[in-house]
Amino acid sequence: MAGSNAQGSPPQAARRRELIANIAACVGAALFGNLLTFLLRAFEDYDAIARPDWAPPGPLIGAVWLVLFAMHGAARGLLGSIPGAAAGRARLAVTVLVAHNVAYAVYALPFVVETRLPLLLGNLTAITLCAYAAGLAWPISRPAALLLLPMIAWVFFATVLLSGIIALEGL
Repeated sequence: MAGSNAQGSPPQAARRRELIANIAACVGAALFGNLLTFLLRAFEDYDAIARPDWAPPGPLIGAVWLVLFAMHGAARGLLGSIPGAAAGRARLAVTVLVAHNVAYAVYALPFVVETRLPLLLGNLTAITLCAYAAGLAWPISRPAALLLLPMIAWVFFATVLLSGIIALEGL
């Protein structure tokens, strides 16, 4: 097969291009989500609301998400270089996870309204989607699965933070 090695896998340069393209696409998705968050003013009052002392500053939250999206892109790129339906399902799960995370800008709107329930539900959905994608990826590419796991820790932290905010606000 032209352009492949003896085992039928794509050449190294093509895999590298696909990896870089996936990382760029996912970082672009994160930047789009950040733009939506900004345009919808979802976190306009984040620094003004009552937060636990250990709450991170707003800009750090955005920076962490950029790194997480880059890791999702790397996982997606690694899965894209592996043939087979199972790898395709795992890659689709990562794509759904990225789309859900972009939608965060919409379900984060409760920061400017009274209820925080959509945020809690969105966080639980993100954790579930991430665990599902990592579970699909694990038997195919452990590095890809491991690239997804930090998001579970981050969203768990965000959920604990949100619970602290709710407690301080008495909602």
